[in-house]
Amino acid sequence: MTTTDAHTLPDGCSRTQLHIHADLRELGRAREALQRAAQPVLGARTHMMILAVDEALSNVIRHGEHEAVAPAADGLYADADNIEFEIAVTPQSVEVQITDPFAAFDPGVVADVQLPERVRSRLRGGMGVGIMRLLLDKIEYARVDGRYNRLKLIKRREQLV
Repeated sequence: MTTTDAHTLPDGCSRTQLHIHADLRELGRAREALQRAAQPVLGARTHMMILAVDEALSNVIRHGEHEAVAPAADGLYADADNIEFEIAVTPQSVEVQITDPFAAFDPGVVADVQLPERVRSRLRGGMGVGIMRLLLDKIEYARVDGRYNRLKLIKRREQLV
């Protein structure tokens, strides 16, 4: 079951948290929540954030090595397929944090891909992290407690000069 928890905070900030299962059918709910939250801050650039987040989340679901998840202290795998998806919105930016219990994967160690060349050569796959880097302002990764991946994706509001 997917759950959603949303809070409006002081100073025009908001936080939305979804607990979703590692199932591609869950992507639509994540997209809808992000669209609603990001649109007031990012405007027409919201689609860039959605595309990058969709790529990150679908990679977690597709390549997460779900069977490699270690059991909790009580020996149960109850949350093995549960992904925390959190959207934090400030007047200056939208941040999405994805936390999953799967095998460690740091996108920072992925080499830059020459996207135009890759597209021209019609090679499939291997462009996701490059697309995310192109569309986002910042990507942060941490391995938490040796059990969780925490990926933070940040898109700043465009400053008008």
